[in-house]
Order: sequence, then structure tokens, then C-alpha cells
Amino acid sequence: MEAYQIRDIINMTVDATVERMTIEAGGLTARISLKQAYKTYGKTAVEFWIRTGLIKTQKMGDNNSKVTLDRIELRLLSKTDNRALYFNSK
Repeated sequence: MEAYQIRDIINMTVDATVERMTIEAGGLTARISLKQAYKTYGKTAVEFWIRTGLIKTQKMGDNNSKVTLDRIELRLLSKTDNRALYFNSK
């Protein structure tokens, strides 16, 4: 493994840890709406991640309830240029 790969893994871990701590402290919700994910990460990217099974959607209720996604997984996906590295880390 190259030094830049190790650095990227450490940076992703730190980002995920900070986000998780913020969620646990009540500063953020653990899940975000599909609409917000589109705004933050781009509709094409989010749809690709869902279609390829890299992230799962969850509907919070019946019929008109909104679709949500895991905030931390979205962040990790957005920061991972090498999707195989992310997929193998699961």
C-alpha cells in the first residue's frame, strides 16, 4: 500500500469519526433525505451509488414518507475515489 493511500484512509476515518461524534452529540441527524443528498453530492453520483448497491435507501413510513440515506456512508462514498477500496472495507 502506498503512502498516499494510507493518508487517504486516515483522513476518511477522521472525517467519519468527527461526523459520528457530531451526530451522537445531537448536532446532525444520522440520516438525510434523498433530496438533500442530491443537493450535497449530486444527483448522478447518488443515483449511481444506489443503483450499484454501494448505499441502501430507507423509507421512514408508508406512502408519502421521505426516502433517507445514511449520512456517514454518503460522506465516505463521496471521498472515496477508489470505489473498490470502499466496497472492500465493508
